[in-house]
Amino acid sequence: WSSQRHWHDSEDEFAVMISGEAVLVEDGGETVLKPGDCLAWPKGNTNGHHLINRSDGDCVLVVVSGGKRTGGGY
Repeated sequence: WSSQRHWHDSEDEFAVMISGEAVLVEDGGETVLKPGDCLAWPKGNTNGHHLINRSDGDCVLVVVSGGKRTGGGY
């Protein structure tokens, strides 16, 4: 798992899948992610999310966040 399901009150978050496969779990369900897929959550969006690697191989992703870190939503 990338983390517990969470959201950000004061930070935008952006992620890019580099290799492998992961499952995005959000309030609305699950989505399989593959290399090249991009994800974005604006600050204040309370759609809880995290990634789970259910495959037999490794997955690599880059996650960037920006804004004032307040700890809200975790």
